[in-house]
Amino acid sequence: MRAHFVRHHFPTHMHETYAIGVIEHGAERFYALGAHHLAPPDSLILLNPGTIHDGQAGHPDGWTYRMIYLEVSWMRTLLGEALGGFRGEPFFSGPVVEDLQLAQTLLSLHRTARSSSTFEWQDKLTCLLTHLFDRHAGHPPPRVLPRAPDVARAAQALLDAHFHEELSLLHLAHQFNLSPQHFIGVFRREVGLPPHAYQTHRRVQHARFLLRAGHPIAEVALEVGFVDQSHLTRHFKRLLGTTPGRYVRGR
Repeated sequence: MRAHFVRHHFPTHMHETYAIGVIEHGAERFYALGAHHLAPPDSLILLNPGTIHDGQAGHPDGWTYRMIYLEVSWMRTLLGEALGGFRGEPFFSGPVVEDLQLAQTLLSLHRTARSSSTFEWQDKLTCLLTHLFDRHAGHPPPRVLPRAPDVARAAQALLDAHFHEELSLLHLAHQFNLSPQHFIGVFRREVGLPPHAYQTHRRVQHARFLLRAGHPIAEVALEVGFVDQSHLTRHFKRLLGTTPGRYVRGR
């Protein structure tokens, strides 16, 4: 893929494949692996499968980049054969790498993809990936899973502090080194509610406080994170058995 963006902002997402690319012009700014990164021209982007990240311009003129997306099984087989005896999945240690030689090689390879024979292109790609692995990858570090109660308490604290925001389940789970499904299961087991339901409860609780303080219902709905007044009313009545209007009037 080759693309150029100026104002576009990629939301938090992940790929099931390896994403290997190079910044051709401008710069990209993105969040991944718990930190913010800036990828300038001629830098390499190296993302492992499942790495949660976003993306936006890091330069007034935006950024132009070229990417190659590679299946995990293909990478495993390729490097196992090329390196001889390698077992498992390669793991890139950082999402942004300054390696001008390999960046130029990737640019040249990408630009000639349609004019080269499949055999020639795959041969050059195999050579590039072998060098990438030698210089910037290894085996993935062992996963250290936090204790379930610790995860639940930390996640509750995050939801309490950011209940009014539109949160990403992928981002929350990634902070605790868990899959989204595992994170939901741990949270539900320890707290008694799934994360989204807990957030809704916190929004309704804060809405009660604001309504008692005399704030208009429509403003309260937006302030606590609901889409509009009807959205607040639906959840308010479901949890408290009355509408915000009747609650304000004391009925």
